[in-house]
Amino acid sequence: MSVRSILVGVVFTLTSLTVLSAQEELVQPEEVHAVDGVVTDTLTLAISPITVAGKTLTSRLYNGTSPGPTYRLHRGELLRVLLKNQLPPNPDQDSADQGNFPQRLNTTNLHTHGLNVSPSDSSDNVLLEILPGTDFQFHIQLPTDHAAGTYWYHPHHHTSTYGQVVSGLAGTIIVEDVNDPLVTDPALLAIEDRIFVFSLFQYDTATNTLPYPVRNTSAATAFSPYGTVTDTPVLVNGMLNPKVTFRPGEIQRWRMINATYEMNIDVSFMKIVEGDTTQVAHQAIANDGLYFNAMRTSSHEIIPTGARLDFLVTAPSEPGEYVMQVLTRDRQLVAQPDPQFITIVVAGDPIVPTMSMPTRLPIPMAQGDIRDDEITGSRTIVFNVGDFANLATDPTVVSRSFTIDNAPFDHNVVNITLQSGAVEEWTIINNSTDFHPFHIHVNEFQAIEKNGVKFDPPIWWDVMLLDTMSTYKIRHRFGPASGKTVMHCHYLPHEDWGMMNLIDILPKSTSIDEAPWTTPVAFPNPVVGRIDQVNVNIPEFLSGRTLNISLHNVEGNLVTSQTIDPSLKRQVSIDVSTLPAGTYYLLVNDGGVYRESDMIVLVR
Repeated sequence: MSVRSILVGVVFTLTSLTVLSAQEELVQPEEVHAVDGVVTDTLTLAISPITVAGKTLTSRLYNGTSPGPTYRLHRGELLRVLLKNQLPPNPDQDSADQGNFPQRLNTTNLHTHGLNVSPSDSSDNVLLEILPGTDFQFHIQLPTDHAAGTYWYHPHHHTSTYGQVVSGLAGTIIVEDVNDPLVTDPALLAIEDRIFVFSLFQYDTATNTLPYPVRNTSAATAFSPYGTVTDTPVLVNGMLNPKVTFRPGEIQRWRMINATYEMNIDVSFMKIVEGDTTQVAHQAIANDGLYFNAMRTSSHEIIPTGARLDFLVTAPSEPGEYVMQVLTRDRQLVAQPDPQFITIVVAGDPIVPTMSMPTRLPIPMAQGDIRDDEITGSRTIVFNVGDFANLATDPTVVSRSFTIDNAPFDHNVVNITLQSGAVEEWTIINNSTDFHPFHIHVNEFQAIEKNGVKFDPPIWWDVMLLDTMSTYKIRHRFGPASGKTVMHCHYLPHEDWGMMNLIDILPKSTSIDEAPWTTPVAFPNPVVGRIDQVNVNIPEFLSGRTLNISLHNVEGNLVTSQTIDPSLKRQVSIDVSTLPAGTYYLLVNDGGVYRESDMIVLVR
């Protein structure tokens, strides 16, 4: 299912065009392959000149280029990257912290977007601060059962993420298909890749560079932290309107990555004959590095910010001009003018015999779809954007208004705790009139429902574009790794303004849901208030089971309990009006794998 079929009001656009001539061949980024199971490379982050869209800019780049190198490895292998931060010192390093607002632009780290790896230590640890003039050695170990697919890397230091990504800092990670005909169709293994990294640069037209962020002192600076800046057109591998050459009979795999800061990339395959434009269908095979259950015939898809899409594209065999239109849509999915066109050229000796499409795709996840009987817990997550009525008198309101569960990001506050190995169903509510690309680190999820309508089949993603004023249900299988990580809106200005939550994945050996009173630190955000009644919502998937709901005091002693049939009740109320002030623990379990707990602090 394409993103456009899930969203409301997105209209396919065929743009009249004049086919470009004398185009350059799409340049592929440098590749680094594993040797003896290890990919070893150095990323030098420094200010360098780069020419894009006919303009020479001065920008923050990896190894003097954009995109950075492509890392190719197999599951079970190690990605070992030395990141050398050679940017100048931050002018605002010793200034007062402005909270969720762009600052300390030259402090960095490295996020391996989409990889199911440890979020701790020298792995995918986005809480690291790598200061200018320092180096850091990353060791990112892939599990032996990691899904093959298209992933990417970019900086993720909070408050400098947006500014560094619009400087061109991004690169591709490919987890190769398993070279086993029982796992991967040999026809798929025979198809060569083309990598398409969509990105853009922001710059000040007076200096041709991105300025340092200003201090937030007024309504004007609140939403313009870098002053008056201009976007380049959306580029593909740093190029405008390139061509891609096929041999007759060839099939190519196009791995497309949206590495922009807040744009949605709308791609359409077209054929032009004597000025008449028609759509051309190819085979979409994967979202966010995760294969579909079967190939999907499609001519038009939208790739949200941070997401990926893989297509199998066949060399045209009929006369005509063939292009892929790349249309940019803004945060509200409004189409922007001046799309670019990637021209498909057929030249050279024919491939004999003609290449064949695979008849099957690899299984996206070894454990298959997430079943009802696996789920160990559930929770609700709410995205919202606050009221900016007081912005003129208090510009800092911008750093508190982009929230998840009513909380802007705080490095010192854990918003969610869960256990490694947990399997959870989340209800995600977008209570705002903005779209938000929801992304969670080190873990993909399976979307099962939007606004009460089931996805058939469910969709594996690690970036899901939340429609305005909409409700989704998704399911996660959390892996064995533990540590702190994040989820956030992948519109990167929203993330830098605080639309991000800190998640602490605790080791499985902890007893959060068996005896929570022994682990009070697992409840960083208890329910607190003058409460007379506690309402417990019952997830639909628990229907047909017997559910026990109990309330315990701070010492673990039972206060009250009841047993219910979830088929008959969707909400249970517990009267706590006569209980004294203090800390209590609510436990919900079905006698099987489903076990939830929460802390309640009664104030009298």
